[in-house]
Amino acid sequence: MSEQQDDKTRKVNILSAGTEVGHYTIVERIGAGGMGEVYLAEDTKLQRRVALKFLPLQLAEDEEFKSRFVREARAAAKLNHPSIITIHEVGDFQGRPYFAMEHVDGVALGAYGKEQQLTAKEAISLFEQLASGLAHAHSSGIVHRDIKSANIIVDNDRRPKILDFGLASSLDDDRLTKAGSTVGTIAYMAPEQVQGKPVDARSDLFSLGIVFYEVLTGNSPFRRSNEAATLNAILSDEPPPLTESRPDVPNDLARIIFRLLQKDPDLRYQSASDLNSDLKLLNISGSAPMVSTIGHVTAKRSSTLKSWLPYLVIATIAVVAMVFWPRGSSGPSASGTQGIVVLPFENLGSEEDQYFADGITEEITARLARIGDLRVISRTSANQYRHHNKSLAQIGDELNVEYVLEGTIRWDKSGEVKRVRIVPQLIRVADDSHLWAQTYERTLDQIFAVQADIAMEIAGALELTFAGTGTQSDAAKQTENERAYDFYLRGSDYLEQAKYEIAIEMLEQAVALDAEFGDAWAKLSRAESRYAFTRPDNFRAEHVESARKAAEKALALDPNSPEAHIASGNLHYYGHRNYEAALEEFEIALTGKPNDADILSLKAFVKRRQGKWDEALALLEEASRIDPLSWSLSAELISTLRMMRMPKRALAEAGRALELSPDNDRLHLELGKVYLGFEPPERAAELLEEMSKETASWVINDLSVQLNFLSHDWDALRKLRLGRDISAIEDPLRRGQVYFGVGEFYYCAGMIDSAKAYMDSALAIIRPMAEEFRGTPEATADLILMTAAGLAVNDSAAAIRLVERAKAMLPASYDAIRWAEHNRLVAATYVAANMYDEAIQVLDTLMAVPTSLTVIELEHHCYWSALQSLPRFQNLIARYRKPAQS
Repeated sequence: MSEQQDDKTRKVNILSAGTEVGHYTIVERIGAGGMGEVYLAEDTKLQRRVALKFLPLQLAEDEEFKSRFVREARAAAKLNHPSIITIHEVGDFQGRPYFAMEHVDGVALGAYGKEQQLTAKEAISLFEQLASGLAHAHSSGIVHRDIKSANIIVDNDRRPKILDFGLASSLDDDRLTKAGSTVGTIAYMAPEQVQGKPVDARSDLFSLGIVFYEVLTGNSPFRRSNEAATLNAILSDEPPPLTESRPDVPNDLARIIFRLLQKDPDLRYQSASDLNSDLKLLNISGSAPMVSTIGHVTAKRSSTLKSWLPYLVIATIAVVAMVFWPRGSSGPSASGTQGIVVLPFENLGSEEDQYFADGITEEITARLARIGDLRVISRTSANQYRHHNKSLAQIGDELNVEYVLEGTIRWDKSGEVKRVRIVPQLIRVADDSHLWAQTYERTLDQIFAVQADIAMEIAGALELTFAGTGTQSDAAKQTENERAYDFYLRGSDYLEQAKYEIAIEMLEQAVALDAEFGDAWAKLSRAESRYAFTRPDNFRAEHVESARKAAEKALALDPNSPEAHIASGNLHYYGHRNYEAALEEFEIALTGKPNDADILSLKAFVKRRQGKWDEALALLEEASRIDPLSWSLSAELISTLRMMRMPKRALAEAGRALELSPDNDRLHLELGKVYLGFEPPERAAELLEEMSKETASWVINDLSVQLNFLSHDWDALRKLRLGRDISAIEDPLRRGQVYFGVGEFYYCAGMIDSAKAYMDSALAIIRPMAEEFRGTPEATADLILMTAAGLAVNDSAAAIRLVERAKAMLPASYDAIRWAEHNRLVAATYVAANMYDEAIQVLDTLMAVPTSLTVIELEHHCYWSALQSLPRFQNLIARYRKPAQS
């Protein structure tokens, strides 16, 4: 046996070939995971090969981990099933716990599926055995909690075995199911596990559904490019239909997996035994008795989709319309002020702590933004340099800044008291000189004071002062609760990504742990307000009320807090559409954070809703100077310039932005809309063909639909709109939308009888929804207008009555953007009802203000074909046909 010394001079036993562990002799190391190292060994008593699993060396002295490790062995040792690895005994080797288990010659399930694509029957057979194994474990009171492909071995006889009950817990073990506790492997977690809620047998079944889907398709249904996106996908996204990638899979099997992957545990299989029974029956007879349960699931999904109805509707019927989703950032940049960029601090800890380093970087950036004479580049632009090989001189030149702040962060969680080590350094770009550097080593509860100290030190080094009152006082008014701060950082990250539901959950945890945490209340209010803006249905009011309470709490804790005033402004804008009150709050926030990007962006978005486009454009352009690398801000600029009918400037901004972000689909989409709005269809088609080499197919597909309506290419449009069995679409809302889209195609193609038939099918579904819906004015008007458009080809009098009702509900003063979108559809409905003069009057009004409507559309879109021969319409086109503005 060999030995070595660690940095504490303690003797450490190295396990290598020939090491004797009791009556076992090590052969070789065969694997390692978060909870153990695994060695192949010879059992000298029974003359057999076994696998020995040891607690990792660095955790061997941690009593909590040792206890958990032993609990793993005891949990697994209770189980005796051919689809579960057998545990032989538990032991201890010189203070290092281990257990001996059955050694299986085979490969992990993921690798097994990649070696040869499994047929549906082979997969059913494998998962029938796995379901049986889980049923046995669950009946013994054991939940695995970490079902994944890597924890399932397929032996040489093609029999699967579940191993590594490293995260298993007894069903009555509250220590592992308390609120806020999340363990497991992220891409395989059930939604309740992600949320830190108690788990049970149904959580294992969700994870098994992910593995099942993965084995059949070769792709994970929820894995995304980063942890945050994966967590959001588990909570919010539906997996792509299984039959898209595996059309050979029986529908009954697809429905089994669909049920396993339900977000709501009550809608999944309630036991592994039930799952095993359905798989067994499917394996024998080729069918499974699931009609009633699938019907229940479908009803649940329909009600969920119904809450999003208004935005789905307007997207379907207003082909060229653009809904502005406020995002991006801006900030005032006074001429001659010094500029600084805070580069993403390097995380020296584990990869899972990256969010912590990002959060600290953002907080320091926000504090620097309170320095009155300092122009601070926003986080979105700074993040472009996360993995860069550029010199500081290049960065300074690209961002037009004189200073760079960079640093490192290490979060040490090994002891009882968690400590953070932050090493920032301020560098002058001109001569690459270090003006200031410091090492801060603090406990986690002191982190706010550290952020404040860093900002103060930089202000001193640059001989600048903070703006507003009480700027630094809030360092002592935040939290000393490390878990609250952890939830706050996670919630802030999700809010930045517009993942509002998860952000709300994280921030609610933060304020529950510390009710005096002012910034957490402010961020919670912002998340609730933004979420309310996306929920125009009857559930919206509760989110607005939650936003109000959180904003009031933040202001009560610190009336001078810019974050609290930003939250209050968000509430007035997104929650109440009280634009003047929102602007007042944002102005107050600017006194404390004169260089904050978000505040001026928000002001720009309010101005657009008020119809004050020139002011909005000026604010967005100033924001772009502060945040020159933000693709989302560029997309907003392109959209605004397009709506203001300034195509040359829009194209210039698109070219600049795409040079920096050449693979950004949103930017390509905005560029394509400029082409369609201001180029003849033939030229637009050439430009889109060239663009198709550089962007995603969904972008080209969306733009092609619009192009085909302009160019009257009915054959191409037929391929996009037809070619599937509409009656087979399970969700009724989606089915109604598709019926409407096909009816719209036939109407434009002049096939009126077919148009009427499809519109009737659409109305049978959509009209009852419109009659019972009671939501925001814009949402209700959306539904009424879609119903009116569907009625126009059959009952013009009824359609016009609905149009007049919708027009009264949404004046331009309420929302200039949505008003314009609605009136475009109003004009199209007038045309369908042969009310040409009324239609031309509406179009004239729309052409006089910024909207998505352009002369190209008036000349070419099939909506206006019936108007082309009318002198009044030609006069309208002539009045607005003018050289494109720069």
